[in-house]
Amino acid sequence: MKHTIIIILIIVALAHITFAEQSKDIVIVSITDNTLDILDTHPILRNTHGIFLNKLYGKYKPSVVFIDLIIDKYCRDAPHLDKIFFEAVKGKRNIIIPAVLQNKRNYNYFNGIPFIKPNTRITKYIISKYGMFPLKELLLNGSSIGFINIYPDTNGLFDRIPTFLTCNNKIYCSAALMCSAIYLKVPHQRIFNKGYKLIFGSKEISVDDYGQMPIDFTHQFEEYEYHDIVNYQVPAEKIYNKILLYRKYYTGMGDYFPTSKSKRTNGTIILAHAIQTIINHK
Repeated sequence: MKHTIIIILIIVALAHITFAEQSKDIVIVSITDNTLDILDTHPILRNTHGIFLNKLYGKYKPSVVFIDLIIDKYCRDAPHLDKIFFEAVKGKRNIIIPAVLQNKRNYNYFNGIPFIKPNTRITKYIISKYGMFPLKELLLNGSSIGFINIYPDTNGLFDRIPTFLTCNNKIYCSAALMCSAIYLKVPHQRIFNKGYKLIFGSKEISVDDYGQMPIDFTHQFEEYEYHDIVNYQVPAEKIYNKILLYRKYYTGMGDYFPTSKSKRTNGTIILAHAIQTIINHK
């Protein structure tokens, strides 16, 4: 009898465990403390990212690259390092650069209005009072913007992402939607909010009053370090035609938010789960 009760308790406990699903779509590459030791440099110089992109595209050919770095200022003391980075980005239309919009949440009133077209040629730079935008050289070279603003729910958890925000009389799309759109080849005209639904190609995803989409945190992602890619230590098939999220992830980085997954969830991980939520939605 005692053993039967124990078995029943184990079965009940297992029933409440959520097993994480390994993503086949997304990989994460990080600059870590180990990377800093190997490169023997701190802070990371801008040309480091250029070297990474050149190596990445030379062998691995990902479907989408999201560079999770705020690049809104020039290297004042070393402009030639900026140039190396700009040249590495040039012509790669599947690169997305983050922006942080100076904006409060909008209510969900973007019914039927598509967001600003990806790869739109920007001839007049958006001034900094509207938020932190990528340097114009990055945008003129073919990259797209995806905002990374995120707001807490009433319970204090960051379990939703806004789909669209307005800034300077333009409608911008979240980084999660931009990555998913390029990866799934969904045209921008087929991405908009309609009532309490996000229309994403043939998908219809529920959103709240603010046009925010709930995130499913039941995924796992393969992770590699900067030098693994630069030194070609990762098999090409691990990254080929996938979404690659590139981040800084070393001591002192403060990009953490409380979520239902963890009280300290890294912002790039939140983005990865949000993208996978969109991809998996039937």
